[in-house]
Amino acid sequence: MSDETVQKPTADDELAVWNTDSKTDANSNSVSPGSDSRPGAAAFERSVVDNVPVVLEAFIGSAKLSVSELLALKQGSTVPLNASLNQPAELKLNGQVVALGEVVAVGDNFGICIKEIYS
Repeated sequence: MSDETVQKPTADDELAVWNTDSKTDANSNSVSPGSDSRPGAAAFERSVVDNVPVVLEAFIGSAKLSVSELLALKQGSTVPLNASLNQPAELKLNGQVVALGEVVAVGDNFGICIKEIYS
């Protein structure tokens, strides 16, 4: 073993990796707003999350039922939703609406044709 000590990254070091709009002062450990001076830093940071899987959910409406109505459901029952036929479906990411779209057929599956994206 060598006498070199390995320093554990600090919270500021980890923040600098995730913050694409940060610039680290060479003489301090502080992170200040501005462009990152490291070549390719933004591309590296983006590539870290590019392949992280996320779940995008489509929501078209809901229904309120009593327990007895729920228990009375059987194959072939129809549950009316609180959405009209021309109302757009909501696309949700982590429970937050990120886009609106129209329900379409994609082969034998449903799909959403995006009409509006929220920023």
